Amino acid sequence: MIYTLTARQVHLVVLEGPFAHTSPLTSGGKLLYAIFAALAEFERDLIRDRVVAGLAAARTRGRKGGGVRSSPLSNNGWLALGIALMAGTLLNLFLAWLWGLL
Repeated sequence: MIYTLTARQVHLVVLEGPFAHTSPLTSGGKLLYAIFAALAEFERDLIRDRVVAGLAAARTRGRKGGGVRSSPLSNNGWLALGIALMAGTLLNLFLAWLWGLL
């Protein structure tokens, strides 16, 4: 990505911290940013592995992990909510009740 940004004349500048004057255009800067990128990719893979393991563990306990939460409103409820909001007549208490929050 650094090479793509550099080709477009976009330069990364670190303003503060221990790497404040490390340019990704120098050989040392390229090495440093390659190490940071590798560490970020490693961390992303660790997170993915942990999530997959957690979902598998939940399945073995008979639970379903992940997925999208279902809406407390039906299609007609969303329509009524939209009309009431556009009309400006809906009170927050009624909105909370309609969503099933009360």
